Amino acid sequence: MNQRSSSHCLLVASIVSILLTLYGAGCVFIILLSDFLASLTGVQSNCVWMILATACLTPLTWLGTPKDSWPVAVVALSASLLVEICVIFQTGEDVESGIIESCQQGGQFINIADFLAYMLPSASGRIESNVTQVAFEPHFPAPTFSGYVTAFGTTMYAYAGMSTFPTIQADTADKSGFKYSAAMAYLLLFIVYVPLMAYTYLSLGDCLAPDVIETLNVGIVRRVAEILLMTHLVTTLPIIINAANLYFENLFNIEPSKK
Repeated sequence: MNQRSSSHCLLVASIVSILLTLYGAGCVFIILLSDFLASLTGVQSNCVWMILATACLTPLTWLGTPKDSWPVAVVALSASLLVEICVIFQTGEDVESGIIESCQQGGQFINIADFLAYMLPSASGRIESNVTQVAFEPHFPAPTFSGYVTAFGTTMYAYAGMSTFPTIQADTADKSGFKYSAAMAYLLLFIVYVPLMAYTYLSLGDCLAPDVIETLNVGIVRRVAEILLMTHLVTTLPIIINAANLYFENLFNIEPSKK
């Protein structure tokens, strides 16, 4: 596709950019897997976990195009949806309890009587001031340019997989319908990620960690979410990496294996 629409220099630049994006995303997957394994096992040796994760996942990169392993995409999407449910549920539970274990600064704990009086002025006269329970009040810092750049980079990373679209389109039986599939994919990404992002930030403020899982209080729900995220990463890796591997197979004239 690039070869038909670009000069040779732009062709090389686009290929290098795509390969760096896909292999870079694969590296991030390995790092995240090592973090989750360290969290689940309590063995804080991320370097060792990265080596083990790479060794275990390498056979998955020997698979063919996405059409040869399409069920993994279904598993990855299902895991993402379940993670969203777990995160939203546990965030609500943590905020309701008034305890955010991972938050050392930013959010404030206030007397619940004052909080209710602020939220319900008409009932302020009927609220006792000696209530000892506390409520969590998120703190929202002023936006900064560096924060914008970081958020933009994170958002772009979420779309790293779009570099595999030409490979997926080449595998489809009816290529004319690919544009509708791509539009539905972007819509699904919006439906999955935006509500999760908005709810957790509005609930936790600057107590929200870069990795939302790290913000959740340790418990069964967080462990389930970590396992589901690991499942998502493992099943997504072949889709991301194999598209780049296919380019080098074609480059070196490696014949595909016979089925």
